[in-house]
Amino acid sequence: MNAYFYSLRIISIFLILLYSAVANALPNPIKDHTLLREPRKTKVQRVTTAEVLIADYELIRRDFPYLKDANLTEIDQWLLDNSALMSTSQILNGKSAGTNEDIQVSDEHQYAFRPELYGRALVLPVREGLIDVKGCGASRPRLGSDSSGLLDVEEGVEEFILEKLIKTIFEHSQSHYSTIETYAVINLGFNGKDAKKDVWFSAGLLLRQAHVRATENWTCLATPCALKIENLLRHYGISSVGSVEHINVQGCHTSEPDAEAIVDFASYSCDRTFDEPLHDFIPTWDRTVVIANPGDPGFVQPDPNLQARDAFFDLNHYAAKWIGFFKQGPRKKMHLPSTLYKKLQTALNAQKKFWKNHKNQ
Repeated sequence: MNAYFYSLRIISIFLILLYSAVANALPNPIKDHTLLREPRKTKVQRVTTAEVLIADYELIRRDFPYLKDANLTEIDQWLLDNSALMSTSQILNGKSAGTNEDIQVSDEHQYAFRPELYGRALVLPVREGLIDVKGCGASRPRLGSDSSGLLDVEEGVEEFILEKLIKTIFEHSQSHYSTIETYAVINLGFNGKDAKKDVWFSAGLLLRQAHVRATENWTCLATPCALKIENLLRHYGISSVGSVEHINVQGCHTSEPDAEAIVDFASYSCDRTFDEPLHDFIPTWDRTVVIANPGDPGFVQPDPNLQARDAFFDLNHYAAKWIGFFKQGPRKKMHLPSTLYKKLQTALNAQKKFWKNHKNQ
């Protein structure tokens, strides 16, 4: 009997490991919510004051082919209908918790999924797929950064810009790495509270490809892999050690070998030099490990021929300028979400031209 139960235990462990390997080697974006890690059903409602701020329409049409003939206004409406959603728990409890003002919503309820380790993000089911949305509300909102359930729309724009820049860097470096791509940023039309700064901010949503997070180091990639990506990006003047004190390369594994895709760029920054020691990510938070110090042979500094151009350095100013343009822009004369995306494409093309010119020198 003991041998029988021992065999069952071995088989169970094998199946768990097999599932983990498969779940961490999925093509992106995933389209089946059963592939998510321990998803819990969550009630959501449509925010009626939401507007699309910026969107990657080519990517949306690629991932959702039934939209290939839709015009920009139709895609905007599709995004609002399917993604401008807030968890009912945030709607009911956020104001009393001090995290937000009143949220204007429709009466109808829908359902989304909150996978394991998701704080302020949800995965929303749409026709023939899923959308991962950051800023959709917390189960128990309370004042804090992630715990408030909300996303500052400026932070959302910064992440949108960084994802497109880092994807361009990976393509230029001819690495096997990629990004979980961003579809759009939505301005929700109400304010959230930044407890740390004691100020109110415009709440927004960041729409991303659906994926299954790596779990080697919390939601970060294992250190050997994360360090390779961190050092590659440092050649271009970008680091995941921006608003945190350690490597923060979050991501997932893809169906291709050595082809990790990274996600969640809130802590990333562009820098001209790196002056602080590089620390490892320690999930227990009870100690730090220095990987390299400035001046060490393995400590990477930006390459002047590769680093990001000035347009990407002051992301706060860049994002605020775009949002101001969106709020004050002449809406009848132009389609603002696509206009802003074209501005980003112009900056990325200038970056590619910079690399090409320095390569030919």
